This record gives sequence, structure tokens and C-alpha cells, in this order.
Amino acid sequence: MKETGLFTVRDCEVEMDKNDGFTIIPIGDVHWNADMHARSLFLEYMAELKDRMARGESMYFIGMGDYLETFSASERAGMDPVMHASSSAWMDTVIGREITDLAKAMKHTAGRWLGLLEGNHTYINKHGVSVASLLSHMLGGGDRLGAQAFLSLGVNTPRGGSRMSYDIWAHHGIGAGQLAGATVNALERFARGRQGHLFVMGHDHKIAGHPGVPVLTKTRSGYGTTLVAVTPWFVRSGSWLKGYEPGKVSYIAERALPPAPIGTCEVRVVFKRRRIPGSGEKRTRQLIT
Repeated sequence: MKETGLFTVRDCEVEMDKNDGFTIIPIGDVHWNADMHARSLFLEYMAELKDRMARGESMYFIGMGDYLETFSASERAGMDPVMHASSSAWMDTVIGREITDLAKAMKHTAGRWLGLLEGNHTYINKHGVSVASLLSHMLGGGDRLGAQAFLSLGVNTPRGGSRMSYDIWAHHGIGAGQLAGATVNALERFARGRQGHLFVMGHDHKIAGHPGVPVLTKTRSGYGTTLVAVTPWFVRSGSWLKGYEPGKVSYIAERALPPAPIGTCEVRVVFKRRRIPGSGEKRTRQLIT
């Protein structure tokens, strides 16, 4: 991702729902215009999310890259020097139409995006704007997040009270091991030297949610200092690209790889009230992911 090796930091505001929490949903590796895109399953999931949001669930999204079946970095490097202006304009039109169609399929999520990452499959138009940037602005996600982002969430409670925080590290993804341990190991390596509650990647089309080693974190209040064990979570965000379908060609079939899971891994963040020893009726909130 040489053109997209951008690191960003973003402050975001989120609201808890009536159940004292909110849901984070990473969506990436969609490959919307691919022949093997799981269109019916994707649209069913979008309908489910729309219904859940209408019923009051507080829900936020992170774009994980590879929204379209576009070009890899090596393909883009080979195309740019030789593409005529008319060919470039035609490609801009085709890619723009696909992005618009995808945005329409996800229109009910608009305004709920924490941001959209770049992927290794992207397209940059004649104005220097990438697929992630175009889609992000259509969905109200602001400027693109680049290749890696730190998202600092300020969490507002439904009944007032103390403001909470939740920190996310997000990257399109590295590593492509075939076994379950390999995908989690890449996330654990990613977390080294970084402090946060959630570490999320896509890219390898795996779905995984695994707790890390709890970290003792200091908290202070009028009743003194206490230590709370905060467990980081490692998440792989899956994909919406099928591996096998009779009569169709895929690199999964060509390489004899196992079928790819379809879907994503949702993260439900809940702040439960917890008594502080010696504080009488005073309660504080404890993070549970």
C-alpha cells in the first residue's frame, strides 16, 4: 500500500443505547463488484442492521478497505504510465458508478462511520481521490483514515454522568496464514507497543475475535486509586467474497484453499456499574467488551 501508507489519529463521539453500550462493526473486504461477491448475504445483513438501528441499538462502523474488486499496487503501478486520458476518464466513470451503488446499499449507515481505511485493492482517480475517500464522503465518514488509524472514542452515557473512553487501533491487515493461530498472531504482533481496547484488521478474509492478556490500568476517584484489569480484544473482520460456487472461477478454488467465511465480527461494548470498595453506594462503570 505504498500510495496509502498514511497513519491518522481521530477523536470520535459515540452514544450509548438504553442497554448501557454500543456496537462496533468493521466492514471491509466487500469486493462489491466481484463476480464472487456474496451479494444476497451482504444485502440481508444490511437489512438486519437497518432494523436493529431502528429499534434503538447504538451502532458504529469502521471501513476496513477493499470495498471494490479493483487493482493491487503492482497493477496500479503498471497502468498509470501507459493509460490514455480517455481510458482514465472511462475508468473513473465505471469505478464511480460502483462506489455509488455500494453507498446506496449502505445508505442507512450514513453518519455512523468512525472512518474508512484504505485497502491494498483500490483505485485512485485522475483527481488523486481514492475509493475509500469517495465512499467515506458519501457515507459521512469524513476524510479517509489511511492505512492505519488510532480512533479515540468519547462515550456519552444516556442518562448523563461520567464520560467514558474507548480506544481502537485499526489497519487493513497484514499476514495471510491459513491456520487460526496465524491470523490472531498477526493481531497480537500489531498490538505490541500500542495501548488500546480493540485491535482490528481485515485482509485475510478470516473472522476471529480473541481476548488478549488483561492489562492492569490505574483509575483515580475521590475514594483513591484502584486498579482495573482491562482486556484488549483482537478482531479479524472477515469478508464478503465467496470462495466456491459451481461454474465460477476463483483463486480460492485454483489454490485449493479452504472456503472463506462470509460476514464480519461485531464488537459489543458495555459499561457495567461496579461498586468501589469503601465507597458506600457510590458506583462507577466497568468496561466489558
